[in-house]
Amino acid sequence: MITKDTIKDTVYELYKKAVIVLGDDVKKSLEDALKIEEHDLARLNIEAILKNIELAEEKSNQAKHR
Repeated sequence: MITKDTIKDTVYELYKKAVIVLGDDVKKSLEDALKIEEHDLARLNIEAILKNIELAEEKSNQAKHR
């Protein structure tokens, strides 16, 4: 029998994955945009987004190995 806690935990993990994990196509698009962006502020924002993605993935991987 599936318990209420099992459902709750599964939904929580799926939600985290949906929020943290981006497709490779999204990351590639951001990297491509960074290569052609000419405005400093826009470049800074794209770099921050890419860094946040990297940190989120690292944190997620660390949590998996615990």
